[in-house]
Amino acid sequence: MRTQKLKWLDRLLAGILERLARRAVVNHRFPKSILIIKLSAMGDGLCLMPSIKSLATALPEAQVDWLTTARTSPQLFERVSFIHEIILLPTTGLVLPGFLFRNLSRLFHYDLVIDFDQYYRISELIARMGRCSAGFDAPLKGHTFSIRHKYLPRLNEKIQFREVITTVLKRYEVEMPAGEWAGTDLIGAHKPPNELSALAQRFERSDKKVLVLYPGSGKNASFRRWSWFNFEEIISRFAGRVEIVIAGGPDEKELDKKIQREGYPVHNQIGNWSLLDWAWFLDYLHPIVVGNDGGFLHLAEAVGIPTISIFGPSKFSKWGSLHPESIAFEIDLECRPCLKNYLGEVPTSCWRGTSECLGKIPPAKVIKGIEAKLESR
Repeated sequence: MRTQKLKWLDRLLAGILERLARRAVVNHRFPKSILIIKLSAMGDGLCLMPSIKSLATALPEAQVDWLTTARTSPQLFERVSFIHEIILLPTTGLVLPGFLFRNLSRLFHYDLVIDFDQYYRISELIARMGRCSAGFDAPLKGHTFSIRHKYLPRLNEKIQFREVITTVLKRYEVEMPAGEWAGTDLIGAHKPPNELSALAQRFERSDKKVLVLYPGSGKNASFRRWSWFNFEEIISRFAGRVEIVIAGGPDEKELDKKIQREGYPVHNQIGNWSLLDWAWFLDYLHPIVVGNDGGFLHLAEAVGIPTISIFGPSKFSKWGSLHPESIAFEIDLECRPCLKNYLGEVPTSCWRGTSECLGKIPPAKVIKGIEAKLESR
């Protein structure tokens, strides 16, 4: 993914947006065609889905499409019944203009375009092509939308997505449906591989509970990882008492090699299952899930699983689970959060070089949280 080129192009578009006036609302009739824009990443897409489900419920005659990029792992959302089509925006500077030119007539056709990105200017320009546009009124963007909703940096992102939908529906004099923070219909009729199904059934028959550990993070967010040595302590504490499953994908290959080399008493499934397989596994067994701030924890919440999360560069109150039984471990530092998407500040390393926000979270506290979850089951 050449996201740096997309961000470079996006900065160039800032000057154009500054010169554009706010678009008026073209009409008040119910929209028949709606385009949702959320360009990245997988976790954001999972956070957004419950709100889109509410939108589709409130406007049942509307066709809802989603414009995104490959960074959201769109294959995960292919079975979502309330999205008609997923449209992929290319992220290379040379291909992007051609895509926009070929799709101009289609983009102008939408009755309503809702942009859920906090700082990408290109998504605002695309949203303006619709007959009516809506989105966040944020520090870097949003003043040209027909319908604007004030972005609040400290408010949980899932709540803000829902509030944007509420603001839009008010314009059409439609009530916001009562919604849940999960139940996004990801799995559908997904059939897992035979070996995964057999393993899940074996766990189901066992008298041991299942503990899923996610020690990784996205490729560009490795500094959000709590030390592997801390996860080793968890493994040492619970090995033999519970079935320990290690979750991860291609971005955790280095950990995969270490786990295989050291021979930890775990079920190492790094790189073995698809995202839909993981969603199925979590939904089938409802295990205890522990991990770093990242898309995997949002996947667990999407199928109704409370999580135990470790937050460092970002804050749980902003990006964490809304499940009432979820808990998080984090510490207060004056430099937190250093991850501020709404300002385009998405660091890939600790600017202090210390990662104190993670280093000062003791494994004993997380172990105590896991013990409490085991006792309550």
